[in-house]
Amino acid sequence: MRKNQSTHQAVESALKRSLNNWETKQVSDTTHQIIELIEVEQKENLIFEG
Repeated sequence: MRKNQSTHQAVESALKRSLNNWETKQVSDTTHQIIELIEVEQKENLIFEG
Protein backbone atom coordinates (compact mmCIF):
# COMPACT_ATOMS: atom_id res chain seq x y z
CA MET A 1 0.00 0.00 0.00
CA ARG A 2 1.40 3.35 -1.01
CA LYS A 3 1.53 6.31 1.35
CA ASN A 4 -1.60 8.50 1.07
CA GLN A 5 -3.49 5.62 -0.58
CA SER A 6 -6.84 4.73 0.93
CA THR A 7 -7.57 1.15 1.90
CA HIS A 8 -10.18 0.71 -0.79
CA GLN A 9 -7.77 2.13 -3.39
CA ALA A 10 -5.20 -0.46 -2.34
CA VAL A 11 -7.78 -3.24 -2.71
CA GLU A 12 -8.81 -1.91 -6.13
CA SER A 13 -5.18 -1.86 -7.18
CA ALA A 14 -4.66 -5.44 -5.99
CA LEU A 15 -7.82 -6.62 -7.78
CA LYS A 16 -7.08 -4.49 -10.85
CA ARG A 17 -10.68 -3.25 -10.92
CA SER A 18 -12.94 -0.74 -9.23
CA LEU A 19 -14.97 -1.72 -6.20
CA ASN A 20 -18.72 -1.33 -6.17
CA ASN A 21 -20.42 0.54 -3.32
CA TRP A 22 -21.07 -2.62 -1.28
CA GLU A 23 -17.43 -3.75 -1.60
CA THR A 24 -16.16 -0.30 -0.63
CA LYS A 25 -18.35 -0.38 2.49
CA GLN A 26 -17.11 -3.87 3.38
CA VAL A 27 -13.47 -2.78 3.04
CA SER A 28 -14.17 0.27 5.19
CA ASP A 29 -16.00 -1.71 7.88
CA THR A 30 -13.28 -4.35 7.98
CA THR A 31 -10.56 -1.71 8.22
CA HIS A 32 -12.33 -0.10 11.19
CA GLN A 33 -12.67 -3.49 12.90
CA ILE A 34 -8.95 -4.18 12.45
CA ILE A 35 -8.07 -0.75 13.87
CA GLU A 36 -10.32 -1.38 16.88
CA LEU A 37 -8.67 -4.78 17.48
CA ILE A 38 -5.22 -3.19 17.36
CA GLU A 39 -6.29 -0.46 19.80
CA VAL A 40 -7.69 -3.06 22.23
CA GLU A 41 -4.49 -5.10 21.96
CA GLN A 42 -2.39 -2.00 22.65
CA LYS A 43 -4.49 -1.14 25.71
CA GLU A 44 -4.21 -4.70 27.02
CA ASN A 45 -0.44 -4.60 26.57
CA LEU A 46 -0.28 -1.36 28.58
CA ILE A 47 -2.39 -2.86 31.37
CA PHE A 48 -0.48 -6.12 31.65
CA GLU A 49 3.01 -4.68 31.09
CA GLY A 50 2.49 -1.52 33.14
